[in-house]
Order: sequence, then C-alpha cells, then structure tokens
Amino acid sequence: MSLEEIQVQGAYEALVSYRLRSPIRVIEGEKLKHYSKLTDLFPGIADTEQPTSSSEARPVSVILESKLRPVIVVRKCRQGDNYLVVPLTKATKSSQPSRGDREYLEALVKRQIVERWLVFRSRYDALEYDSICILDQIQPISRESFLHRKFHLKGDDFEEILARLKRLIEQSSRKPPSP
Repeated sequence: MSLEEIQVQGAYEALVSYRLRSPIRVIEGEKLKHYSKLTDLFPGIADTEQPTSSSEARPVSVILESKLRPVIVVRKCRQGDNYLVVPLTKATKSSQPSRGDREYLEALVKRQIVERWLVFRSRYDALEYDSICILDQIQPISRESFLHRKFHLKGDDFEEILARLKRLIEQSSRKPPSP
C-alpha cells in the first residue's frame, strides 16, 4: 500500500501503542515485576503518604507495547505525518456472553453509551466480527504504523463517531458544579 492512500474515514490494520494495565518497573538484570500499589512503586512511602515534591520522586519506566489492531482514521494531524485514530475491538469475546455482557451489548445496540459506537459486520464485508469503536481511546499514530487498508467507513457511521467524539470533548471540558 502506498502511504499516500491513508484517508480519513478509512479502516486500517495498524500498530497501536498502549500502556500495560498495571504499572511495571523495569529493573536491569531482573525479570519484570508487577506492582499494584503506590507503596510497591515507591518503597518507603506509607499507603496514605504521597510524594510532596519532585525531589522525592524516583524514576520509574513505564512500558509501552504495540499491538496490531483495526483502527478508524478520524483526522489527519496538521503537523507531521500523524493521524488521529479510534481503535476497534470485538463486540463479544465469547459465543456465550455473560448477563453483564448482554446488558452492555444491548446498551450499545440502543446507542446509549457515548464513549462507544457499534459497527456491524453485516455492513462491512472486511469485518470478521461486530466491532466496537472505543472513542475514549482516540490517539495519534504515525504514517509508518499503518499496515494495510481494510475498508472505508460509511458516512452515517463516520458522522456518528465524529458527533460522539465532539460530545465526549464537550463533557470533559465542562467545569464540575461547585459544592
């Protein structure tokens, strides 16, 4: 694929960086260790204590992993060869979803969850599964991260994704009510 072919509203396979769910500290010469609490990351600090100045902070490396996953291109960035993308994930992980999963899927189908948009496989031959656009994980990726194009998103799906992104931004920029 020629890199000039990357288009807004296109769905692509791309390498997307993500942070591991739990903080991990890298220690040279040792295996990676998982830490679940602040006290694990900062030995010597009590559970209720927080670092109060930068002189108390200790360097910690956070590992970023890359994963090949489908993404929707929502915008070309003005500077450089970067694009804002929204990742896709499978709508169901198993053939027998739990009650909670069924309720979540029902809410998705009814379009009640602002941070998600359901893209139906029946509308796109290139999709293997009904997929969820994870709108609150929008991120920039470079042109080099794109592997190949999968399909072009239909206008009504793309317009809804943009409208939901706008609502998410508006919601996050509102000031919380004063007590």
